[in-house]
Amino acid sequence: MKIVKISLRIFLISAFLFGGVILEALASEEHSETERFLRRKVSPPAATLDEVIKKKDEWYIEGYYEPSTIRAGSLTGRWSEYIEKFGYIHNNVHAYMWLTEIDKLENNDYLFNVGAYYNFKNSYVHHEIGFGWSDDFVYKFQNLVTLGVRMFKDKDLFWQAGYVFRDCAIRDTHIIYPGIVYRFGENLINVTYAASIINGRGTANQGLLRGDFAITEFIKLSGGIALGERLFDAAGLAARLERGYLIFGSVDTIFYKRLHLKVGYSYGREDPKFLKHSMNFAVSMHF
Repeated sequence: MKIVKISLRIFLISAFLFGGVILEALASEEHSETERFLRRKVSPPAATLDEVIKKKDEWYIEGYYEPSTIRAGSLTGRWSEYIEKFGYIHNNVHAYMWLTEIDKLENNDYLFNVGAYYNFKNSYVHHEIGFGWSDDFVYKFQNLVTLGVRMFKDKDLFWQAGYVFRDCAIRDTHIIYPGIVYRFGENLINVTYAASIINGRGTANQGLLRGDFAITEFIKLSGGIALGERLFDAAGLAARLERGYLIFGSVDTIFYKRLHLKVGYSYGREDPKFLKHSMNFAVSMHF
């Protein structure tokens, strides 16, 4: 009986310590920013790849909500993310800004991002800067630059390369990401490799395969898979000890070309014993 009690105490103490280490490390450098980056920012909008620049003058607003359930060791918790986005598209320029509130385990952080895509017929540029405050789990400053170049004349195959710098509370992080983007009609396929470098913690390797498909004029599907190291950086360990994967998808329904409703889901795992699954909902109006 004493052996059982001692074993039980050891198990409870270990679970508490292990879970506590993971939850403490959730304030580590990556803050799960890499997971969000791979899902949302690696693939350009299809219109950014147009060879003939169309005349356009359009505003839009969007509201986004993503509730998540996480498990870290033996502990569970809830995360949520709210985004208010404003955008303006004028001919070859797609500019945007958004304000994000992130709630992780009842700790609230905020991000403000502003950026733009520029279409130059045979090439495109994406530049974004971001600022964070109350930064328990987010960066203080981010700078992102992506360049895409058409590889062959009259072919919608693009070579893409980008760089992200993040000033974080603990250490700076850098992401270098070369890739290939192929467009056919209004559909995109993106294959990207990313190297995530943290000062003093080495390099993590990640791969992304993503597809965006226009099923009809009013229904669009997106989805993909990412594999690699430090996608969430949940435990703050060496990259080889934080291997995992991410699967995600969404359906975008368009009503009268003005109202867009999007519903999505993502599921991710990372060693040792971190799990996150999320729903996401977005509503946007175009004017």
